Amino acid sequence: MGVLPREVGFLTECTTLSLYGNQLSGPLPTTLGQMEKLKKLWIDENNFTGSLPSELGYLVNLDDMSIYDNQFEGSLPTELGRLTGLKRIWANNMQLSGSIPSEFGRLTDLENLFLDDNSLSGSVPSELGLATGLKDLRLFKNRLGGALPTELFSLSNLEIAYLDTNRFAGEIPREIANLSKIHDLQLFSNRFSGTIPFAIAALPNLKILRLNGNDLTGNIPGNLGSNQNLLRLSLSSNRLVGTIPSALQQSLGLRRLELDRNSLNGILPDWLGNLEKLMTLNVASNRLSGYIPTSLSTLKHLEEVQLEDNSLQGNVPNEWCALDSLGILNADCAGILPEVACDCCTSIDASKSNRCF
Repeated sequence: MGVLPREVGFLTECTTLSLYGNQLSGPLPTTLGQMEKLKKLWIDENNFTGSLPSELGYLVNLDDMSIYDNQFEGSLPTELGRLTGLKRIWANNMQLSGSIPSEFGRLTDLENLFLDDNSLSGSVPSELGLATGLKDLRLFKNRLGGALPTELFSLSNLEIAYLDTNRFAGEIPREIANLSKIHDLQLFSNRFSGTIPFAIAALPNLKILRLNGNDLTGNIPGNLGSNQNLLRLSLSSNRLVGTIPSALQQSLGLRRLELDRNSLNGILPDWLGNLEKLMTLNVASNRLSGYIPTSLSTLKHLEEVQLEDNSLQGNVPNEWCALDSLGILNADCAGILPEVACDCCTSIDASKSNRCF
């Protein structure tokens, strides 16, 4: 508890300042900038307030800055761009505002940049594409907007990109094909429009793709899933049309398939029964028709199934009745002439289009 005294700056030989989780409060003393040999600055999980001092830019040997879970406000100092040895910036879950400094493009050794859960605004600077060491970029839950700069997709070492819950708009750049190492790409809850780039489906290491909650149109790329690595695909709440692509059957490890609230047509494919690890199947509120495949009875790990608001017919597999893991089961199985029969549904909610649960 208490405040960090200005005398901390007299520790000029100190290489690690570890003060995380100590309920410290008040502003950071500007004298921190005198600790020129400092390599690790760990002050996260405190109650520090005020703005980040520009004097942090004098810590030229710093390689790790962890300041998250504080109450810092104001802009990120542009002077941080001088710290070219930085490998990690964790500055998330605070009250930072303003734009991301273009000077961050000088941080070519930076591997982790966590700025999520702040109030940052403006566009992502194109210069950030020069930070070629980036592996993990987390900008979610801010007020960032505009189009994503194509330079961002020259980050060939990027493995994780969480850009969701912002105000990004425009098309998803085709240069996304350059992210050959990416395995977790989350762009949901933005304002992206246009079609899903065919190149996104060819990313060889992609495991998690979340594009839900945008304004995407057109067909789901026919090759999506062909990399055989997909674990989660979330495309719900867009304006997608066409059929469920057959290439998805190649991703046998798929656990969550969320395609609800689009305008998809065609049938519910029989090969879905081969996705033995599937936990979530949500295709609600589309234009699917035909019979529920009997092959779905082989799915033993289901936790959530939502089939309602389609034109599906047939029976919900009785085998699902014995699944302790199945907590949500919605289908159009009520009414005078139900489209779907469900022997193990336990209740009917007439206020929700006579769905069974």
